[in-house]
Amino acid sequence: MGRCAGGGRCWLVHLSDGTTPGPVQEWGVPPDYATNGQLLAGDVNGDGLDDIVARGTCDDQECWLVQFSTGAGFAPPTPAGDGAYFSDSTGALGIGLADVTGDGMDDLVYRGLCGQRRPCWRVQQSTGAGFASGMSWGNTTGFAASTLAFGFRTGDLNGDGREDVLYRGECNEEECWRALIASPDNAFMARYWGSDALLAAAASSGGFHTADVDANGLSDLVYRVDCETGMCWDVMLSTGTGFMRAGSDPIIDHVETRPAFLKHPERRLGTTALS
Repeated sequence: MGRCAGGGRCWLVHLSDGTTPGPVQEWGVPPDYATNGQLLAGDVNGDGLDDIVARGTCDDQECWLVQFSTGAGFAPPTPAGDGAYFSDSTGALGIGLADVTGDGMDDLVYRGLCGQRRPCWRVQQSTGAGFASGMSWGNTTGFAASTLAFGFRTGDLNGDGREDVLYRGECNEEECWRALIASPDNAFMARYWGSDALLAAAASSGGFHTADVDANGLSDLVYRVDCETGMCWDVMLSTGTGFMRAGSDPIIDHVETRPAFLKHPERRLGTTALS
């Protein structure tokens, strides 16, 4: 979001040509926001174009607003329903926009409240025009101190076409990567996805991210770490059942292996200085 050439707020977009971003383009006017100003991007209607979702105001009440992409701009905000039931954890962990059902449309995922005001993973499925009322997809937690520090991310960790939830949590009283695998039964199944991590620098450099960096249909783990040559990217590839180090043997969950790994920055995706 930025300033339009004629003044006022607008969406500014740099379209990629596959290698570099192009010149700035104005893509429409953003909506007025309510108390939750988190912006989400995802394909809400399944047309292959990413849309903008925000928490806004409809008839003086909070609601979900969607600005659908036309491919050349964002349409005016459209009311997309409510059905939100937030908890104290919602703001701390964030809200995800991910296709957990595998129907090609991105759904809302967050820690909220469900029946009898009990904590749950609340999912509001996309209808193509908005979002349905929320439903519980389970209440598995296993949170650790790092969970609040980094929140959660979404991605298809096992390649089944449904996006999953990933966070830094606790397994058997030790920190680990916890994956909540989206099942066809509209529920998340908790799985151990490895424990190795070098997250000391990640808290101040954007946290961790999920992306299919090797184009095999599985979402991998990417974050910033300190290398001997400066800041660099640390990559852990998903095997479909856990993470392994990029360009090396599967991870070994022992602290003494980590200093040796730091001596090999060539296993990372390159180095660059942070400004």
